[in-house]
Amino acid sequence: MEPTLYKNITDSIAIVIDGNNSMEESLQNSSDDISIASLSDLAMVKNNVLGLLQNTKDKIATLVDGTGSPIRSIIINMQQAVIKQSGSVNSFLSENNLMVKNSFAQLSSDLGYVVDSQYIEADEDSNFIEI
Repeated sequence: MEPTLYKNITDSIAIVIDGNNSMEESLQNSSDDISIASLSDLAMVKNNVLGLLQNTKDKIATLVDGTGSPIRSIIINMQQAVIKQSGSVNSFLSENNLMVKNSFAQLSSDLGYVVDSQYIEADEDSNFIEI
């Protein structure tokens, strides 16, 4: 696998994961802001907007979560390809001087493809916690 392609894919996956996390926070903030209103028209708008936002969040989540999700399948196939090519994910990253985003590293690790911390970009907005 070409290093540039690998990096582009991992960054794109991280954007989807991070975007879904941001959307969840935004949904909660919007709900809090809108819930202050008491007018019946505004309440109807609130329900419509929150329903639409929740539906969008759910659709994005299905890309990431679940055994057969497309993103999980992409990660598994990609990591298996680089293992075949370089012996391990970390060897591939080292040989190509690559780093991945925290959210990608966490999901990869959840799938059994651990990325060593030295190959993870520092990201203050990430939920990735090293143990």
